[in-house]
Amino acid sequence: KVVLRDVAKFHSIHLGKTDRLVSDHPYFASMDQNHIERLQPLWSALIGQNSAEFPEIWTPERCDLATQIAKNVGPIFDALASAPRTLIHNDCNPRNACLKPPPPGGDGRPESSVGKSVFDDPRQAFVYDWEMATIGVPQHDVAEFLSFVLPPDASVELRHSLVDFHRRHLEVFAGVRLDRDSYLETFNLACCHLAVNRLAMYTMAHVYKDYLFLPRVIGSHFEYLSQAGLPAAAAL
Repeated sequence: KVVLRDVAKFHSIHLGKTDRLVSDHPYFASMDQNHIERLQPLWSALIGQNSAEFPEIWTPERCDLATQIAKNVGPIFDALASAPRTLIHNDCNPRNACLKPPPPGGDGRPESSVGKSVFDDPRQAFVYDWEMATIGVPQHDVAEFLSFVLPPDASVELRHSLVDFHRRHLEVFAGVRLDRDSYLETFNLACCHLAVNRLAMYTMAHVYKDYLFLPRVIGSHFEYLSQAGLPAAAAL
């Protein structure tokens, strides 16, 4: 929760205000529709390759889900592009984060934890390795982080409660209202995109570098997709 709270504070800085950021720093620009369409054959090929290399990770059921998503990535991208966006880390997981304990003496509360509506834990989250930062929906960082920290048998309700935890803190820090149902719908779309993009790419690298965490992460993510009825529930 400390990471979700403090990442929400960062997300609040540019929420809905990304045009000037991209104008000043064009390298933050997200993929456009043409780029997404050109990537579809790659994503489909990756699913087949990953299934052949790691059938115990990319099971037939998971490959079927990923294939459905890859075929409908256009509508997914359109919906994500129309949702409130901000600057995101785009590689937000425990491999790139740590917690700073409070200093000795005093309450040690970080600035981000001040306020009745905010999770009051004196530790602070530090997130590093920002070379993949881009413009996107904040739910993307949440989706990746939860896939790393939640076990495959985590309930849908637990994941949704943590998504809502992030949403409520983003509301506080940004001073805006974010509809709960819409926020969750966008989270589900981000999960779909994450499955065929980041996780498929991770698996490609897994051929040459043993990512010990990968089976558990993919298991957690695809178990959620299956339990939540995605991609059908994402209105594809």
